[in-house]
Amino acid sequence: MRFFKEFTTTGKLNELNKREDELFKAIIELYKTDKPKSSIGLTQNGIFEEYSKVHFKYAKLSSKSIEALKRALFIQWYCYTEPQYLTGIGNLKRENENATLLNLKKILDTNRADEELLWMLNYYLSLNDNLFDIYVDVFDYKLYSNEDEILPLKFENNNRGQMGEYWNSVINR
Repeated sequence: MRFFKEFTTTGKLNELNKREDELFKAIIELYKTDKPKSSIGLTQNGIFEEYSKVHFKYAKLSSKSIEALKRALFIQWYCYTEPQYLTGIGNLKRENENATLLNLKKILDTNRADEELLWMLNYYLSLNDNLFDIYVDVFDYKLYSNEDEILPLKFENNNRGQMGEYWNSVINR
């Protein structure tokens, strides 16, 4: 049984946000019913597969959109830092992760990263400075770490998928 309809999108950010909202609602429903709190239900219900599709779309857009890059990077980070049965994020494809990181490198190398992206990257590194070591073949993240960065004063979290939900929880604690 699936908790959501089949995924169709043109790949626009607002459509991907709606899809993330659908998936997150399905995860919550499944979490309520899945007594052992495992990832089995997420696999059986196609949630990991669907979130991988969302990540693919963000990764594809990440060469043209810093917002898509932020979302793809967040999904990758969140996949490795939080339990999959809570996030529904798992089984991301390495080629999509690499594409995201190569686009991040291009943005950083050309000084086109905005304050929010830099803060997010630094935040990820401050929690686990070797988390991205598996991507050393793409580039060394430690070059961009600066723990003195503070949260940007203007940080919009609405309509940004799980990334927005997460930042709301961080900012409002």
